Amino acid sequence: MEQNMNRAVESMVSAKPDYTGEIIAIIRSPISPSVMRERLEDYHEKDIAEVLPALTSAERKKLYRILEPDMLSNILEGAEAGAYLTEMDLRKAAQVVERMESDSALEILSRLDRDQKSNLIECMDETSQKELALMASFDEDEIGSKMTTNYISIQTGLTVKQAMSA
Repeated sequence: MEQNMNRAVESMVSAKPDYTGEIIAIIRSPISPSVMRERLEDYHEKDIAEVLPALTSAERKKLYRILEPDMLSNILEGAEAGAYLTEMDLRKAAQVVERMESDSALEILSRLDRDQKSNLIECMDETSQKELALMASFDEDEIGSKMTTNYISIQTGLTVKQAMSA
């Protein structure tokens, strides 16, 4: 009996959830876009990124329309985004790239052909365009190419606990 119990416990521990199958089932289901978005938000962006190659172009396009640019940017940072960006509406693709970390956005843009890259950058807001131009102005071996313009600002005089909370 104890041996059977040990096997059952080992089976439960070694059984990994089939997130890929679950995500594909959600995307292929006939549920409403809002319900689909809500269900997909329960999964990590990396898990959704791993599913993209298994989807048809039509299924990916459905996904692009349903998900918000913030979530799509996180998904595509973990995928070969260049190919997927070209499947999207140009404005949505620009919004997705704007929300990515600058170094990730530059890497993805570098994989696009000149026309695609130019069209995408033209659709981005001016602030994002300037930030990408600044990052691109550094050679790859310069520290500026590795920096980001994201930062956190906190008040002086806070304790560590207060600063972390802020």
